Order: sequence, then C-alpha cells, then structure tokens
Amino acid sequence: MSVLGSRQEALARRFATRGGARFDDLPCDRSRSGLPLIKDALAQLECRVHSAHDIGDHRVFYGEVTDMRCREGTGLVFYSGRFGDFHDFGHDEVPWLF
Repeated sequence: MSVLGSRQEALARRFATRGGARFDDLPCDRSRSGLPLIKDALAQLECRVHSAHDIGDHRVFYGEVTDMRCREGTGLVFYSGRFGDFHDFGHDEVPWLF
C-alpha cells in the first residue's frame, strides 16, 4: 500500500478510475515480496490481509503491517468530493483512545 502526498492528486485520480492497467508505465519500487509500491509516496506499507468485508458497494480490506518505510511530507486527503491535505491547526495534541 502506498500513502500519497499532497502533490500527487493526479496519481490518486489515475487509481480512482474503473478498469485499466493502473500500474502500466508507472515508476514503482518493489516490496520484499515483489508487490508494486508507488515511488515517492509518503509511506509504503506491505500488509498481510487480516480480513475483508463487503460494505455497501465496496470491499474493505484490513491488513497487518509487516514492513514499512516513510518520509516527511503532507498527506493527500479526499473528503466531501474534493482532494486536499492535512493542516496543523496549532491545537494541543489529543491522545489516542486505544
């Protein structure tokens, strides 16, 4: 799995379309097991499928991360029909609940 940066919207749109060979002519790194990982992504994760569930018209996979590498940058977000990025609003850090 590759986590895209805020300047990779065109690449996100490439993968959002139905059909086609999305990885054709796309520069990729390879995971230890040979899976394609998008070059210059903020994070590249290799996961083992833990479970899969049909939710509405989607199939959602939950994975256990087995290998990961990441770099600095701002992540690309898709929300309410638009692409954007995360912003630091200067608030105090909120601890995770789990």
